[in-house]
Amino acid sequence: MVYEFAVDPGSISSVDRVRFLADNVGVPNGRLIAEYPGSWRRSIFEALNRLLPAQRARLETQVQRLRPFLIPPHRAFDPQRDWLTNAESVHQTKPFRAILSTANPRTHPEVLLIDDVDGSTPLWSAPHTVCVPRKAPQMSEAVRLLLELAAQVVFVDPHFDPCLPRYQRTFRRFVSCFASSRSRTPPTLKIIIKARLGAADGDPFENNCRYYLAPMISSPMNLQFIRASERVGAATEKLHNRYILTDWGGVQFGVGLDDDDGQAGQTDDLSLLSKESFDLRWRQYALMEGFDVASSSLIQGTA
Repeated sequence: MVYEFAVDPGSISSVDRVRFLADNVGVPNGRLIAEYPGSWRRSIFEALNRLLPAQRARLETQVQRLRPFLIPPHRAFDPQRDWLTNAESVHQTKPFRAILSTANPRTHPEVLLIDDVDGSTPLWSAPHTVCVPRKAPQMSEAVRLLLELAAQVVFVDPHFDPCLPRYQRTFRRFVSCFASSRSRTPPTLKIIIKARLGAADGDPFENNCRYYLAPMISSPMNLQFIRASERVGAATEKLHNRYILTDWGGVQFGVGLDDDDGQAGQTDDLSLLSKESFDLRWRQYALMEGFDVASSSLIQGTA
């Protein structure tokens, strides 16, 4: 759903190429660029120094557009070998979606010639909506990269119930993605549900959250469990849709964050949020600008 691509820094040598990348990457487009190796940006700017000032300035402007879409480095690099050989080697153990370069001397099937890539290229394709079985492994796999990258994660499901195994299974899988987190610090976690009448701090519902969810969360992490209520007024938002929102982008779930509870054949449509939709939902839920907080509990992980 969101894929990681390796791009040969030596191919970042024309405005058209960089503009093509900048226009087609980002979470809403389902594509991010691996900052591979850690010196990826530095090597690009060193190469730009060999250009005429006007050409260098144009390229620098376009390269800066890529910065928000770069995934921190997490693969080995052998400086004694060229970039493409390195990329093909690490791809065997930590695969990219594809490798973009100006050449493919070994006719590697996952190496794409950057000047030939367009919307019809299969490995470049990144559907904005995918249909997945309502099974915890497939649901979590669809959002794995987002969760691995995230420093902030907000789960939104009005009917989330920590006592029900169908929510426990998916939550456990979602949280397991943080085990391979690429952030230096544990992410902050929130779950937002719709408040029921009488919701209050310290009530049985809060105790159930602690009992069932704390053992699924590693001890450095906390989970903020928010029961939210809709505001009164003509322009009030409905607390209805289901999302996983992160500081990188968001995904909407059509049915919910629970699995099918053993009923074979159920599927769900997962959709990447556009930048405009994500910005709105982030303000409403992550910043709680769209709803009132009826109760908020902080749960310490014990795993």
